[in-house]
Amino acid sequence: MLGKLIHHEFKTTSRLFLPMYICLGVITLLLKLSLTFSFGGDSIFASDSSTLLSIVNMLLIMVYVIVLIGIILLTYFIIIRRFYTNMFSDEGYLMFTLPVTTGQLLNSKLIVAFIWQFLMIPATCLSFFLLFMNTEVLREMPYLFSEIGKELHILNISGFHISLLIAEMILAVVVEMCSLILMCYLSMTLGHHLLPEHRLLGSILAFLGIYTVESFITSFFSTFAGNVFFNQVEFYSIQDLLSYLNTAMPIGILLTLLLCVVYYLLTHYLLSKKLNLE
Repeated sequence: MLGKLIHHEFKTTSRLFLPMYICLGVITLLLKLSLTFSFGGDSIFASDSSTLLSIVNMLLIMVYVIVLIGIILLTYFIIIRRFYTNMFSDEGYLMFTLPVTTGQLLNSKLIVAFIWQFLMIPATCLSFFLLFMNTEVLREMPYLFSEIGKELHILNISGFHISLLIAEMILAVVVEMCSLILMCYLSMTLGHHLLPEHRLLGSILAFLGIYTVESFITSFFSTFAGNVFFNQVEFYSIQDLLSYLNTAMPIGILLTLLLCVVYYLLTHYLLSKKLNLE
């Protein structure tokens, strides 16, 4: 049943998300063609470009920036509104009469929301790549990577440490994304439960309260871990810094994972035991 819920959620949300990414692709293509036609793709501000083409390029750049910001804001708006509408509006009566568990409902929302949120990263990266890459840059990339490899060898930095750090950074981003979604879900659930007559205000106050508590906990454990594990650390080389990061980042990831579990369990408990849609 969870698969059916995820399929339905994807089908519904794709009607909102796909036009956003199509819009990003179109404006990226138009801006790339405009810059290539005007300057050969080498520079946005070329001295030999005409005034009209310069104006067109600047307008397209403005639209491009607005679209990027809009995708980020709309992604979170759609995620939040979708959860609220399905769980706490009139649709909630229908959702909670389906032959599914509260966990399946919550998991389907979380999985689909995370996937759409995560897709922002490759979509924007691909857009930047298409916009700023040209044949000259592509020809120079092997040389650039070769020089980076030589510098790392001179600094005696192994590829393992770099790969581990990149993997930890990716994992940290993934966990933080989950934490943000679950924080929003818990905030809406608390707002509905604590202030049923003023749900929006209650959700905002709950979010601010959860964020404050999380910031305090993160700061406390960061200070505690620093005093216990890293008090005697002295950075004499880049290797010392990498070793510190490769040790400190897993601690931060573990703490965020624990917060995710707490947010999830609280949301699940309130939805299954304390929800009142009247």
